[in-house]
Amino acid sequence: MIAQKDFCRETFEVEVASTFIRGEVFMPRERDMQAPTLVLCHGIPAGETRPDRRKNGYIFWGRFLARRGYPVVIFNFRGTGESGGNLNLKEWVWDLQGVLNIYNSAIDPQCPGVVLIGFSAGAAVSVKVAAEDSRVKAAVLAACPADFNFFFETFTLEGVMEWMNNAGFFREPGYPPHSWKWQKEFLSVHPETQVAHISPRPLLLLHGEQDDLVPLEHARKLYQKARHPKKLITFYRLGHRLRSYPRVFSTILNWLDQCSW
Repeated sequence: MIAQKDFCRETFEVEVASTFIRGEVFMPRERDMQAPTLVLCHGIPAGETRPDRRKNGYIFWGRFLARRGYPVVIFNFRGTGESGGNLNLKEWVWDLQGVLNIYNSAIDPQCPGVVLIGFSAGAAVSVKVAAEDSRVKAAVLAACPADFNFFFETFTLEGVMEWMNNAGFFREPGYPPHSWKWQKEFLSVHPETQVAHISPRPLLLLHGEQDDLVPLEHARKLYQKARHPKKLITFYRLGHRLRSYPRVFSTILNWLDQCSW
């Protein structure tokens, strides 16, 4: 006899600024109607357009969290995975807003609110959306940059553009027409100046002590700028890809269980 799954899974698609954004919902069969929906926001995939879907990838964690009673949304930002378009961080903000809109209106109209759980660039986008959208009841920011100036100082604009092209994040020939404009839009996502506006909703900052891409100092800057309630947890001997570690998600679950919804 095959046991019935303790969650159901469905795909969705939403058009955002002429680009189709695709994702999946994991809905617990036995659900606490007071529990918020967890929206996982990936970072820029390392070396390829498709965020990792294998063990400890986003589908894995979607199932894990749904089995613990939380509705979960995962999706691909434009320029990655199953979604269309070209990678543009300013437009990633639109993508996340579009996902929240379709989820709230068509998939789960009775949703009491969402918690954004973002990683790296996805965490940076989560800050901006959380600061402006009252549907967001809390935010978890893992390996979040305080700003992206370091990114271009480290790799140079030319190096970043070459990487984006070679990795397939730019899917249209000739995109972007002006690299300087694309960089300006990238830098418009600036968590350090936006994180204070998440308060009075709870904020959890997570960072690896050995993060060699986004130094720990970024988390400390964000914590300093943020208002209460806030918490910073440093994971010793862990690097940048925090979503690869089960203890990170155990920490997130423990924190969520302590929040009042």
